[in-house]
Amino acid sequence: MANVIVPTTKIRHYYEFLSNFTNPSSREDMAKSICASINNKTKLIDLIKESMKHFSKYCNTENFTNTKYKRKALARTDNDKKMYKNDKEVLYDLINRQSYLISNEGMREIDPRRATSSKYESGFNATGSGGGGIDFLAWDNDLNIPFIGEVKTRRDNDAFYALIQVLTYFTELSTVNQIERANIHNLFPQRQLKKNQKFCLGIIFSDYSQRSDVDKATLKNTKLIAEHVRKEIKQIHSIKFLNMERPFKKLEVL
Repeated sequence: MANVIVPTTKIRHYYEFLSNFTNPSSREDMAKSICASINNKTKLIDLIKESMKHFSKYCNTENFTNTKYKRKALARTDNDKKMYKNDKEVLYDLINRQSYLISNEGMREIDPRRATSSKYESGFNATGSGGGGIDFLAWDNDLNIPFIGEVKTRRDNDAFYALIQVLTYFTELSTVNQIERANIHNLFPQRQLKKNQKFCLGIIFSDYSQRSDVDKATLKNTKLIAEHVRKEIKQIHSIKFLNMERPFKKLEVL
């Protein structure tokens, strides 16, 4: 099989850039800066649109997952524990203990860039495009559209980082070629996607009540940014910020 060229978009570069900042206050300042400036908001929208156009060149009809590799099943979790230990426990409850986001174990850890034989545009082998990726895909029964979800446990990064991350995945899954690929492999068993399919994006926190004041301030600004993005990017129907606490009963809107 010939090498597939995997684009590396500007928003992916930005997402990777953000991972270099270990101090939560740094990203709080970034979110605040975008909120305070029309120019900075416009730059973010342009970044998303340019990235969507850039990634539209990617064409690969392979499955999003390697069907030769059998994933380890998620273990049943103890809902009586005080807090979630890791993202696997969160994913188990998302798939098995709530009803409006319809999902299954085959819809977790999906890499939109995955290709068996591939290179990045830089010429380097795309060895990183075969695993990881989107934490959680689902069908939003309330909105009747696909849901792209990023899971963040208590010790994970903040809302701003998570928003840029889920926007990166959105740009890599929402192109015409990728929607066709999703339909070929029945990525969303509930429905075939439309050519210009709208998506719901979601950041799903666990135990958000245990987060720092800095994280909570970052969430406030990030929600404002997300609303601006939603208004400007036509394929984004909504962006949700959700929380799960133990004992788990339902997803709560933050």
